[in-house]
This record gives sequence, structure tokens and C-alpha cells, in this order.
Amino acid sequence: MNIMPCPYMSFSTFTCTSTNYASHVLLLLSSHRTCKRSFNLLLIALAAPTATLSLPSLQMLWWLVLISVIVALVILLLALYVVCYFAADEDRGEAWSIRVVAVLIISFACYNILLLPLDVGNASEATGLNMLWVWSAVLLTSVLLFTVAAPFAMMYYEAWDPAEDGHGHQVKAALLPAAIVSAIFWIALAGVHFFCSTPITDDLNNATGLHNETENEVLSSALFTSLVGFSSMLGWPFFAVFGGIGLVFLPCAGVQHFLGRPKPVSPIDYEAAHASLHTTSARLMEEGRALDAESAGGLRLSRSTWRKVVRFKREVREVEHEYERLEEAYNQDNGTILHYYAGLLLAFVGTPLSFLWIAHIIVFDLTGLHPFLNRLLVTMDGALPMLGPLTYSVFAFYMLLCTLLGCYKVCCRFTLFPVFYMRVGGTMLNAILFNSTVLLLAAFSVLQLCVNSFRVYTARTVLYSIFVESIQHKAFLRAVFPIGCYSLLVIAFLFTLYQLLHYGKKEDELEEDDDF
Repeated sequence: MNIMPCPYMSFSTFTCTSTNYASHVLLLLSSHRTCKRSFNLLLIALAAPTATLSLPSLQMLWWLVLISVIVALVILLLALYVVCYFAADEDRGEAWSIRVVAVLIISFACYNILLLPLDVGNASEATGLNMLWVWSAVLLTSVLLFTVAAPFAMMYYEAWDPAEDGHGHQVKAALLPAAIVSAIFWIALAGVHFFCSTPITDDLNNATGLHNETENEVLSSALFTSLVGFSSMLGWPFFAVFGGIGLVFLPCAGVQHFLGRPKPVSPIDYEAAHASLHTTSARLMEEGRALDAESAGGLRLSRSTWRKVVRFKREVREVEHEYERLEEAYNQDNGTILHYYAGLLLAFVGTPLSFLWIAHIIVFDLTGLHPFLNRLLVTMDGALPMLGPLTYSVFAFYMLLCTLLGCYKVCCRFTLFPVFYMRVGGTMLNAILFNSTVLLLAAFSVLQLCVNSFRVYTARTVLYSIFVESIQHKAFLRAVFPIGCYSLLVIAFLFTLYQLLHYGKKEDELEEDDDF
């Protein structure tokens, strides 16, 4: 009788003693193909506490746990700093529950990316850490954040009324939209799981690849695979659009940010510019009063009035931007111009990263001509254990940064989402929630892109078996990744043409501010 190896942890690191002999035998018997998977999971849970790790593996396990906790706390503090740094002054000290949701969303977007190097290290060192459980906890929490917590917090914030006492009316107003969003997600997930799970006829050569010691159909449950794949599918529209724009926009914006830095002005020029801004502000105040009168008494604005309101808000932002630049130029010192050189440095770093990502997607993900960046990661990981995770983190977080800046570009340029404009010290909490939720959704797609793009580096991980092998048995979900990659490249190409056609025009000056 062939005994299947347990896919959840490496039992080669365990030493079977007399105290756990019975449970170990039961575990081996339960691994037979005819045994139910739930019974197998139960016996694994019974046997694991009594198993004994070897000393080197135990030491490595403690180091992994310690480093993971430290990194998680650092990310949590950085997310808190980002939320407080961008929050508007009128929101400071208020709605701390919404801030907590935003901090958790940003943190878990980063956790989704940073867990993959931990999975790689755990697979190579055989520490006994059950990464399937870790991934399940993190990814399920991420799903609950963008399906329940984010819509509830958004509606809770929008329902605030100074005339109402307490928060009961806000909770009532937020419950129904959050329940609707959550119900739509889980119903759609059930449809994908039950109607798109027919095994593919070409069985991928029994899903061998580089994953030799486990059977991948047993490793990941079908429902969890559907959940991860469906969440990634929801993130691909945001990632393809915003990420494709950001791949081109980030290097260009860094150069524009540096070239558009304010030059020192004389007191005479300062007074003249100040008077001009005063005149423009007076005109905008008159236009604002006219718009208030035009929109008074109507429950819904007409299309022409809505366009006037959006144009008015944009002009107000431009005046505020010009005033800040004027004050910065007049009171300029060495500290105020440092971030412009940082933008130039980011452009120098971002340009090769964008080219490398685009080239890697073409030559490896879409055509399979060359492993390309996989060789770099494997070489770095072999030279020094920390170089592999650091190199991976640079490429992965660069894609997240491109997505965030692409979202900023779209919300700043186009009028579809004018309320979600991000500004340092001037961003409302609903805009922070929207952008952080987009970041979390895109993190699922970035994770799928990294697992597939670096599958030589991630060959023995849990997510490799999900994104590269098990998802091939989902006829609908397996088409998402190639379509997403093509969409990302097409949007990057189209935005490159847009940048070339609009280069040097005045409408692009708004992006050359401190918010970059």
C-alpha cells in the first residue's frame, strides 16, 4: 500500500517517540486515498502537538516567528503614520474606528505581499511551520476587510450628520450596504466555485512541476482555491488599469516633479503673484455662490451643473496648489527642496524597474522564452539568504506603489472619482478608505503576478500550488491571469502614448506637487 505524504507539514523533521507512536500510526493510516480529508486534518491536529522538532528546525522556526512579528508591527506603525499623514485637518481626532479600518486594510495589503518570502524560507528550511494555516488566516481576513469592513466604514462615515446625536443612525445606514456588498461577493463566489470547477482534461502532467513532495489537489481545498482566485480576479481590473498607468507615470512624474520645483522669487514678484491669487480667489468665491444658488432646491444635480461643480473643485485645488508653491518658493531653504531630489531618485530607480517588469511579463509570463528575473532571484537567494526576499520585496512593492500612483493619476485627472483625490494633510477619510481598499484588492493580483512570474523561486510554496497548479482546475479562473497581463501591458502602452501626446501641456502641472 502506497502511503501518501502529508501535504501540510514535513514529517521528516519529526522524531516519533513512544508517546506519539499511536497518533503517528493513525496519521499514516488516515493518509490513504480513501480516507476523508476532514478526518486527515483532525489527526494532523492531534499528532502535531506531540511531535518533536529537531533542534536546528526549532531554532529556525522561532527566528521566523520573531522576524514575522517584528515586520508585522513595523508595517502596522507605518500604516498608522500614512493614514495620519494624509488625513485632513477637519478629520483629525475624529472617527478613530474608521482610521483603524484603514490602517488594517493597508497593513494586510502589505502582509499579503510579504508572506511569500516567509513561505519560500519555510519550504526550503523545513521548519514545520504550517503555512497553509497562516495563508488562510491572512487571506480570509483580507477578504473580510474589503467585503465587510471597508463598505461598512465608508457608509458609516458618509452617514455622519451633525444634527443627529450618537452613532446609532450611522450604524443603521451602514449595515444594509455592507450586507449587500458581502452577499453579492459570497453569492458570486459560490457560483464560481460550483459552476467553474470542472477539472481540465490536460491534467498538467499530474501537476508535478517543481513541487515533488506533495499532491497539490490534496494540499489546497477547492473552496479556498476558489476564494483566493476569485479575490484575485476582482483585483485585476484595478491592478491592470492603475498598475499599467503607474508603471509609466511613476518614472515620468519623478522627473516632472524635479523639473517643476519652485524657483526662488523676489519680494516684488511675490507680492504680484499674491495679488493675482487674491483676484482668482475672489472670482472663485463668486462662482461658488452661483453654484450654490443653482443647485439649491434640487435633490439631484443636472449633468451640466455636475460638470461645473467638478471644474470648480479642480480650480480651487489649483489655486491652493499655486499658493503653496508660492509660499514655498518665497520661504525656500535646503529642507524644502530635498523631496524634489528624492522624486528624481525615485524616477532613476523606477525607470529600470518598470522596464524589467514589462520585459519579464512578455518573455516569461506570456511567451515562456526565458526565466529572466527568476534567475536573478535564485542567484540572490543562493548568495545571501536575505538578498532573495529583499529583491522580491522591491519588485512586489514597486507594483503596489505603481497601482497607488496610478489611482492618484486617474482620480486627479479624470472626473469620475473627484472625491477620492489624495492630498497630504487634506484627504478625507472616505478617500483614504477607497484608495486603501483598491490597494488591498490589487495586492491579491500582485500576489498572483509574483507567484506566477517568480514560480522558479516560489516552486515549493503553498501559493504556488494554488495559483500555478490548483487554479488550472477552475476553467473560468485560469483565464484571468493571462488576460490580466495582456490588459496591463496594453494600458501601459496606451498611457505612454497619452503622455507623449500631452507632454508639456499645462493640464499636467497639477501632478508636479508635493503629493507625489
